[in-house]
Amino acid sequence: MTVIDWEALRNRYQEVDVSTRLGALASNLSRIHSLSLRGEQSAVVIHLIRESQFLIEWTAPNLEIEFAAELVELQRLLGSWYYHWDEVWTTPEQRNQLIKQSQYWAEFLLQRSQFCKTI
Repeated sequence: MTVIDWEALRNRYQEVDVSTRLGALASNLSRIHSLSLRGEQSAVVIHLIRESQFLIEWTAPNLEIEFAAELVELQRLLGSWYYHWDEVWTTPEQRNQLIKQSQYWAEFLLQRSQFCKTI
């Protein structure tokens, strides 16, 4: 298993503007959706979930409070998937929820990233 240098990732991520950061988060969620829909690469999906949690942590402080609160809601959802991963991945109903919610959030973030105001 590859060890991730989260600090280096954070530094690179925070060098770009907030709209780009939100686009990266939306991209992660789109990949989660796509891979989950096909039932492929569970290890990649769980990594994307964890990475997305960090992306939110590194971005939310730079957003208006209302939008940051919405991202916290997403972060809690991701945390639930992460900590209950075996059940989420192997239970069709739960994986279908993951598929629907990851698509919803990806689209939501893409839309919001275009009009995002930072603090």
